[in-house]
Amino acid sequence: MLRVIHFSDPHVSVSPRSLPLRSLRGKRLVGAINQMVGRGVKHRAAEMRLAALQEFQRTWQADALVCSGDWTVLGTAQELEHAAKVLQPLRASAPSFYSVYGNHDDYIVDPEESARVLARFDAWLPTAWSADHAWPRGCALGPDAYLVALNSVLPRHSPLDSSGYLDSEALGRFAERLAALAETYAWVLVMTHYAPLRSDGKPDSPRHGLHQGAALDEVLQTVPGAVVLHGHLHHRFAWLGSAQTVPHFCAGSLSHAGREGFWSYEIAPDRLRAQGMRWSGDKFVNDPQQSIELRR
Repeated sequence: MLRVIHFSDPHVSVSPRSLPLRSLRGKRLVGAINQMVGRGVKHRAAEMRLAALQEFQRTWQADALVCSGDWTVLGTAQELEHAAKVLQPLRASAPSFYSVYGNHDDYIVDPEESARVLARFDAWLPTAWSADHAWPRGCALGPDAYLVALNSVLPRHSPLDSSGYLDSEALGRFAERLAALAETYAWVLVMTHYAPLRSDGKPDSPRHGLHQGAALDEVLQTVPGAVVLHGHLHHRFAWLGSAQTVPHFCAGSLSHAGREGFWSYEIAPDRLRAQGMRWSGDKFVNDPQQSIELRR
């Protein structure tokens, strides 16, 4: 039985007042103001929630931890460095750890900064499939499950546009290899930051959702064991699929005050059991209203 913890959106931060003024340009200046008046309060316990997740991992003994992004708030070099330090004990607590990055990690339109973010996350990402292309990335989590990481982050100039995008060429490379993965592994877990769907099974708004989310579902429809893992939306939910979609699990936010939680999965060849986890006030515990079993 393979055990996997899936969490997202911890939003570790440093005070905007401690950042160099030259780093607070464009969209990031608006984000810094938002952090000081709103987002910072919502996620001020981020490091404590990560410590509590590490304690849960220690007792539950997961085989792998996966995170669907948004480690930071503004994606500055200082935040990424701090997040890496905070992350280190959690990474050391599990046999394997993988993460994609989110729109708050690759925050502004700047090729040099995007390259720096990719370099920072490279040690946390699964292996690239090709030396010529950064995406997709993937690795076996065990004999019954394979993890595919797709990048859905495309920095935007406007502070009003927080939408994501799947590169069509990367999606094509994924589609070409999917049949072979499905023959080898009972479950193919596809992780991306952005949510293809909301909890009602409908696409998110054009300024906040994932462009090409429907294309991803179309690729996955022919694979019985395909499951999408994501974050971005700060409430934990599962969409169990329809004739046009596959199951989606949103981990919500690990640290958003009042909504803290994640998913834990127990994976066997014939079933995937997902258990929603919530914050009880001093630790993470099972949410009895979110216990789901998928069958092959």
